[in-house]
Amino acid sequence: MKHYLLLLAFTLLLGSCTDTDYISNAPELEINVSDTDGILIEYASVSLFDNRDDWDEKTNKIDSLTTDSLGHVAFENLEEIQYYVYVEKDDLNNTYGTIATSDSLQVDEIRVLNIQIESIQ
Repeated sequence: MKHYLLLLAFTLLLGSCTDTDYISNAPELEINVSDTDGILIEYASVSLFDNRDDWDEKTNKIDSLTTDSLGHVAFENLEEIQYYVYVEKDDLNNTYGTIATSDSLQVDEIRVLNIQIESIQ
């Protein structure tokens, strides 16, 4: 009888379960910074912008982080848009290299950009 009650309780418990809702994650953008020789650059400033005009003027940053010892930063909880990226350290920057994601980021996406910075003279 005890086993029967346990089986009944378990059956009722399973029957009361509903489908689990899917929780989507906001897009993320990981950026690896190196120089033109492929050397990873630590302590570079990496700034995000949501349009080219702000990138050109270096105004209205969405966020800014500093690369770690492996030349890496990760921006989390982003919107589903295209991002423009400005990287600088000392006299090095990415003005003539990769400046933006190729298109808008998507929910559940972790996009990785490899950006080289160089001296602009």
